Amino acid sequence: MAKIDPWHSRPFDVHVWSDHKEVMDLTEQVFKTFTPEEQAMIKGRSNNRGKTDLYKHLRHVLVDQYVSYKLDPRLCTGIARGAKHWDVGSRYNALNLSRRIVDVVDLLVKHKLLDSVNHSYHRNTNGRNRTGRIRPSGNLISLFRDLTIELEDIEFHKDEEVIILNDKDDPTDAKSKSQPYEDTPEIIKMRKEVQAYNAMMAEHFVDVASLSYPYLVRQIRNKRGLVDTQRIWTTQDKKFTRRTFSRGSFELNGRWNGGFWQQLSKELRKDIFIDGSPTIEADYSGLHPNLLALEFDGSFDGDPYTIDKQLMDDQRQVMKGLLLKVINAKTIDSGIRAFQTDEHGYKKQDLVKLLEAYVEQYPFMREAIGSDKGISLMYTDSQIVAEVINSFVAEDIAILPIHDSFIVREEDDDFLRQEMYNACHKVVGETLKFDIEYDQNFINDGTIINSLVKPNSPYDIRWKSWSDRHPKSYYPDLVDAYEEELNDQEIQRLVDNDTN
Repeated sequence: MAKIDPWHSRPFDVHVWSDHKEVMDLTEQVFKTFTPEEQAMIKGRSNNRGKTDLYKHLRHVLVDQYVSYKLDPRLCTGIARGAKHWDVGSRYNALNLSRRIVDVVDLLVKHKLLDSVNHSYHRNTNGRNRTGRIRPSGNLISLFRDLTIELEDIEFHKDEEVIILNDKDDPTDAKSKSQPYEDTPEIIKMRKEVQAYNAMMAEHFVDVASLSYPYLVRQIRNKRGLVDTQRIWTTQDKKFTRRTFSRGSFELNGRWNGGFWQQLSKELRKDIFIDGSPTIEADYSGLHPNLLALEFDGSFDGDPYTIDKQLMDDQRQVMKGLLLKVINAKTIDSGIRAFQTDEHGYKKQDLVKLLEAYVEQYPFMREAIGSDKGISLMYTDSQIVAEVINSFVAEDIAILPIHDSFIVREEDDDFLRQEMYNACHKVVGETLKFDIEYDQNFINDGTIINSLVKPNSPYDIRWKSWSDRHPKSYYPDLVDAYEEELNDQEIQRLVDNDTN
């Protein structure tokens, strides 16, 4: 085995699980190699019915590491050791994993079934902090090689909570914490909607046809100014979606997030195929400014990011990014600084002049900038998205939400247009404009050109493997016809019985 690269990693998955016989047999096999004292240390406690899963934590670690092995044998796993990360009874820890997980990991390291490296912490900003890392050792991989189960046989989101309440705006903030809450009828309704969406999407294949491997690697600059290498997986378990609320309120944010497509660039999203078909992306034009216009009884002459006065070359692009930042910010200055962090090379005085020209043309927007309105606007657009998604779930048609835009198969274009219209009218009482973007690589004079999908290409192999395992999902017309035929035969049988 090569030396562990701690930055080539994935987080430990607290919701992965398997009841497959091979996994249970492997767990028992490993458990029997421990001494009686070690076995006693990691055994679970029986419940009030006298039943127990003696190996729950051990099985969980083995399943999680099997996933890493199947994805990439070099891939390591980041795992937190502090007790605060293992809150038994929390709705965000549905499998009730305790800090016994850490004892199991240490035991597997001791028995040379896991390789490990310690965590790293730097008080200054010169280094990169990280949790400890583990990886299947050669000994464990030799046991994994005897298993025949595939990733599709693993349950990746067992009982995972889909309604998340955070205390911060940004759920990726290291200091952000998921908050406890009590269910209400509205929360239960939202949970059922998200669960229904996840259940539907589990039966549809979503992939990026241009990728040779089901992941992409990109470099991003973190908040400390350091460059991180990030691997984005596009495997089918990464379709799982949640609704995340912010600042401890169910009326702030609430956006649908989690699907891998939300981490792709706009250009790469054009290469997404759903159930073997090319896709389009549609979004509401200038949704947040238009919602603010409704709130403040204003209106735009046309494009909400364009003004008559020309102050710079790339003005519309700058205006769009700057306006969204200052709408989200609590002050105009902080919004400008946030824009300058993302877009380098723009002077504050030039950006101030651009904003002044904007509110001069649209005075009603003066009240909106630096008002911290973004988080409540997100809640409104999340309600619109919920209405659109519910309509697609009712028809078993795959749809990929990206905040206020959607990706669907090209043939579902008309249905999407109608549902976007209906949803917006239902939530805000008005009809807002939206744009449909076609990928010209695929659509030419009405003809679909699958230029990315070639016989035996990596995508084609992934698609065929999936469709072989899920035939009903990809031949619905044939299956429906067959089921109707069975129904007709059953009716005729009953008629014959009555006649006899």
